[in-house]
Amino acid sequence: MNHRNRHMNVLVASLTSVLLLSSLAACAPEPSDVAGSTDKEHTESINPESEASEREVTEYEFNTSMPDSFPSDEFALPEGAVIEDVGERGFDQWYLLLRAADGETADTLWQSVIDSNGFTVSDQGETSEGGLVATLNGVTITALAATIPLHDGSVQLSYDIMRFA
Repeated sequence: MNHRNRHMNVLVASLTSVLLLSSLAACAPEPSDVAGSTDKEHTESINPESEASEREVTEYEFNTSMPDSFPSDEFALPEGAVIEDVGERGFDQWYLLLRAADGETADTLWQSVIDSNGFTVSDQGETSEGGLVATLNGVTITALAATIPLHDGSVQLSYDIMRFA
């Protein structure tokens, strides 16, 4: 199955789910009248502070080990690149988060990823935080790339990678 057909199947499945849920909601019975009730709309007030204190906060654990499926031949990392997080999003889709100590190191790493993999760059721009965004196109993969300057002076380099051939 080619890349476009796979995305079309996902889109059709998503739309089918939305339509099914919409039609089920339309069939729901109206609330029954309760003896002694008025026509006033019933609203419930929720205290966000008490709700937040009852919820457990689960910390995300970063993974620095490349998944076996990662396309290392098509998206090779420069020597010395520091992986902060990496993983598989789905079939032929991955994410990669690198960290650079400062802006100059991030710029060098950004260009090295492009050059060493022979990517062509399209849609390049700058974020409001002073980072870069671009689409990196290879022979069989594409990556949505961004640099994210952090408050401590370090920079994250984020890549959403997808194989299309």
